[in-house]
Amino acid sequence: MLDVLKIVTALLLGLLVGPWLRSYLQKKGKNFATKEDVKDITDRVESVRSIHAQQLEQVRTELVKHSDLVSRKRTVYTRLSKSMRVFIDGSAAPELKAEFLADYAELWIWASDDVVRSSNHFIDSQLKHTANSESVSQDEMKKLYVDAMLSMRRDAGINDTKLFPSDFRFVKF
Repeated sequence: MLDVLKIVTALLLGLLVGPWLRSYLQKKGKNFATKEDVKDITDRVESVRSIHAQQLEQVRTELVKHSDLVSRKRTVYTRLSKSMRVFIDGSAAPELKAEFLADYAELWIWASDDVVRSSNHFIDSQLKHTANSESVSQDEMKKLYVDAMLSMRRDAGINDTKLFPSDFRFVKF
């Protein structure tokens, strides 16, 4: 009889607690699945965030490098434009020639190919003129000088310049 009582009690207890226990276990299962989903989503978000941070740092690094390069170019171009006066003024002072040669060497390190070539065209015209003053006109040499200056302007970041060689003024006092 005790066995029958145990069975009936278990059956009644199962009928009363069964729906609640099933509901409880389903809810726990959903919560566990939700926690796993949240963890998976969080991991994905953190992964994307990490990749984004790395890419952003690469962009920052490239911008700093570019900014440093443009700053360096501007310094070199400013010095070279001043030292090129050795050709314009006809100054033969050894220190001015040495200054020009040092600036020209730096130009080869920092300048774009276009700037090096335009500067070389100007220098070549000066060398030809020195060898034979009739071989290159003053107007041609001035144009090549200004072409070199405009090339430096563009390479230093002033890409939208609307200036022409004819806009430059050679002033003598």
